[in-house]
Order: sequence, then structure tokens, then C-alpha cells
Amino acid sequence: MPILVVETNQALENETTKAFLDKAIALTANLLDKPRDGIMARITPDACFQLGQTQTPAAFIELKVFAFDKDKVPAIINALTDFIQKELGVAPDRQFHEYIEMEPSLFGWNGAPC
Repeated sequence: MPILVVETNQALENETTKAFLDKAIALTANLLDKPRDGIMARITPDACFQLGQTQTPAAFIELKVFAFDKDKVPAIINALTDFIQKELGVAPDRQFHEYIEMEPSLFGWNGAPC
């Protein structure tokens, strides 16, 4: 179950947040070649953080999966960077990305470990 987590220091309208999540799930499913029903996306707007000496729009992006194809990571970073810039207006130099491989036995879903 891939999980995309986005935190931004921007306030977002409720409808913008819902539309963002729908697009984020579609993009993540496409990038990882996974079904949409198996993707979770979460956004935290208006998060309290600052990048450098300014509070201009910034974002922290995490993508967690059970296994990464390391050769695809640069393309995934590029696609998610473009997506965050287009959808949230956050410049690439105001984004930090973290990609995490989860241990399935330490991740629960549907009442059991994966």
C-alpha cells in the first residue's frame, strides 16, 4: 500500500484539498504502476514549518512503499516535483522529498500485517 504524504505551509480550501488528493492518487498509481484502490494520499495544509529564512510556499513530500525500483526514483521525484509545483504553486527549490521503503511485516492494514 503506497502512501503519499504532503505537508505544506499554505492554507488550502476544502475543495482544493479534495481535488488535490484525487489527482495525487491518480499520479501515484500511474508512477508506481499500482491500482488506485491501493494508494493512500494525505495532505496537511497550513502546516507550521519554515524553509530557510522565509515562509513563502514550501512543501515536504514523503512517498512510502514496500519496495522501490531505484532506477525509477529520479523520474518519480521529477514527476512529483512538477505536480506539487502545478497544483500547489510550490517552486522546486522550496520542496523536500523523502522516499521510504516500508517493511511489510511492520505495516498493518485490514486488521493484519501486510
